Amino acid sequence: YYAPWFMALWGTLILVGFVVMIHHKLHQRPTLFLLHIAFIIILIGALLTHTTSKEGTLHLTNGEPPTCNFTTEDNIVSELPFAISLQQFNIDYYKGTDAPMDYISELKITKKDHTSQTITVSMNRVGKVNNYRIYQQGYDEDLNGTYLSISYDPIGRPLTLIGYLLLAITLIIITIKHFRTATIAVVLLLFSSNLQAQRCVDNDVATEMGTLMVLHQGRIMPLQTLARQFTIKECGKDTYHHMSAEQVFCSVLFFPDEWLKTPFIKIKSKSTKELLNKKSKFYSPRDFYDKQGNYLLHTPLKNDYKAHCAADEQLHLIESHLNGELLKIFPHQHSKDVVWYSPASALPSDIDNDEWLFIRHTFNLIGENINKGDKETAIYLIKKIKKYQQQQALESLPSNASIRAERAYNKLTSKIFGMIYTTIGLLLLLSIMACESNKQWANVAKQLQRVTLLFLVVGVVYLLVLFILRWITAHHIPLASGYETMQCLAILSACLGLWFNRKQPLLSAAALTTTGTSAMVSSFGEHSPAITNLVPVLTSPLLSLHVTLVMTAYALLAIVAINGLMVCIKQTINPNNTFTNNATKTSKLLLLPAVSFLCLGIFTGAVWADISWGRYWGWDPKETWALITLLIYSMPLHPTIFKTIAFHIFCLLAFLCVIITYFGVNFLLGGRHSYA
Repeated sequence: YYAPWFMALWGTLILVGFVVMIHHKLHQRPTLFLLHIAFIIILIGALLTHTTSKEGTLHLTNGEPPTCNFTTEDNIVSELPFAISLQQFNIDYYKGTDAPMDYISELKITKKDHTSQTITVSMNRVGKVNNYRIYQQGYDEDLNGTYLSISYDPIGRPLTLIGYLLLAITLIIITIKHFRTATIAVVLLLFSSNLQAQRCVDNDVATEMGTLMVLHQGRIMPLQTLARQFTIKECGKDTYHHMSAEQVFCSVLFFPDEWLKTPFIKIKSKSTKELLNKKSKFYSPRDFYDKQGNYLLHTPLKNDYKAHCAADEQLHLIESHLNGELLKIFPHQHSKDVVWYSPASALPSDIDNDEWLFIRHTFNLIGENINKGDKETAIYLIKKIKKYQQQQALESLPSNASIRAERAYNKLTSKIFGMIYTTIGLLLLLSIMACESNKQWANVAKQLQRVTLLFLVVGVVYLLVLFILRWITAHHIPLASGYETMQCLAILSACLGLWFNRKQPLLSAAALTTTGTSAMVSSFGEHSPAITNLVPVLTSPLLSLHVTLVMTAYALLAIVAINGLMVCIKQTINPNNTFTNNATKTSKLLLLPAVSFLCLGIFTGAVWADISWGRYWGWDPKETWALITLLIYSMPLHPTIFKTIAFHIFCLLAFLCVIITYFGVNFLLGGRHSYA
């Protein structure tokens, strides 16, 4: 990307583009002219950044004298116009957990005039001294040292940001003029953001167990959530025959002999099944060992390594559960911190004897009463643990509202919603298209339009309730993971469908299909849709804006692609110029705001990257493919390039770029955006 020939191509693009702009007298249309000038400013700013900026790293340690030197990317030592030293490095944690919330370096800056100042640098908080920008990059394991990124770019960066600002202003003006009503509606939307003879724990006892709090994956959560994640991981869904997730989780713990023989582990991989010497849908933990007790999956499969690791992880999760390692349900105040222990944990030496006995033996007592069938005593003991948690955990426990929201979310989440809505959306899409071809079926088309509206309203309400419950539970807008962004795409698609319903019933049905498809795709990853604390780099207010802009663009582009598919089908079966022309006008109407939102989303991400990582563009795979998608979809915005059917075929094929950008990069190419 930094080769001379590649930069020469960008330079050629600028020159050719400028000549074309003059030839078409684009200067007579100021807004459109400034839009293209904004891209030229951005590219010139990027060139100046590449040629005039200095970037490097600096390692500081507590107690070391101030330094004026840092190492550039070319391993050249460069001098700073000031001295810098580390006063203190800290990690802020989420209350009651060991999950980091932020990395903070307190730095002392001494200038050449012997004046000094103290600055704080952390994730999403940049230190600024004499046009030098200082970013938090890493730290030593002993917490006595910090790694910092140094950036000096006084010309290129400001020019590029001016280009971003000009681009945003012109895009908003052009989109409002072109698509006034739609833009206002979307802007308002954006800114409002096989059971064998195994024993089973009684449902009342299991439900009460689900109300306990547990520390898992760096977050304090209801045990119900852990039970659900465990059951989905092992069984492929959050129930096993007639049993709830809490019942499965508790039954494995309290009736281990029976459940070690019970086939409840779902295996899909054929190669893994061959290693287990058994053809079945479900396997028991005992099936993973031969008669001599040898582990059958000890040799990794080279041709199916991921599936082998997944099965191995399923078994080890059960073993961890049986050892009590998952049940960190006993909080203990240690100095100023609260540490959570499981019944099998090594307890601190200063713990009170009564508390030691309570942690060690209460769960055994619960198991004894469950085995005796005395559920009243078992529930009484569970309530004692709950009271103990409230006394010991204090402020580190989530609020009652957050706990109720998470329990409600666990009950309402359904994997079949996406499948149902995708099927219904496709049926309505095909039916409405058939009805629009025959005036005699006009009344039927109106009824189908109402049915579409009903499903969209129900879908929006259901998805928004889940979104709000997840927001309350996570204490941040749920837009950080692939699962959450696909749920956001489903919500945005449904809202667009409501807006289309009155005048564009076919697009409304297409939006319903997109809603179902997005929800269904998100459920594919629901083996681990864990609500987790945000990693420090994601604790930025730009996260929600960046993700919402991009996902709105993807929703519009998906509808344009489906509309194009319907045109291609219609032209093949029963050509209708009126239908095709109307569909073309509609797709072109949607394409400009889609590209505008994508463009704004990309450059909002660039500003965020500049704040967090010290550079606004780094040719990361996600960034590169987002740019490719933007450039490809910009082509049909120029009306002389494509006509009618060619336009729809192009938009249908172009959607492959969206699929590669979202799924291909996440699962194949990786990069800094792999958490997305």
